[in-house]
Amino acid sequence: MGLAFAAQAKGEDTVALAFVGDGATSEGDFHEALNFAAVFHLPVVFFVQNNQYAISVPVSRQTAAPSLAHKAVGYGMPGVLVDGNDVAAVLSVVGEAARRAREGRGRRSSRRRRTGSTPTPTPTTPPGTARTRRSPAG
Repeated sequence: MGLAFAAQAKGEDTVALAFVGDGATSEGDFHEALNFAAVFHLPVVFFVQNNQYAISVPVSRQTAAPSLAHKAVGYGMPGVLVDGNDVAAVLSVVGEAARRAREGRGRRSSRRRRTGSTPTPTPTTPPGTARTRRSPAG
């Protein structure tokens, strides 16, 4: 968050990429970071790797949300699920999230989901990132 905040203040074309695990999405610090990024329109992409378990608790016992990507909506961010085994798909989703952040069009979180032996990632980015404010039409 500090990097994104400083880059924005300096007018730089930098986008921060924050990686967290699925368990972090149940922590207050995670929600504070998303809220801060959203309120200040910071150029940051949140990438959540979902392994389906945090310590020894399954995702279904951590959240009532249909997926971790849905948590982004509460902060005005698009949440995207992407298959972590598909490198081209991950590159495309994260690239689009970074582009949106640079253009000031939105926060985006990346979430990676792991199902059995097949990981499935997801992306999310904050709204109105970069140097411009996000329009209501988004």
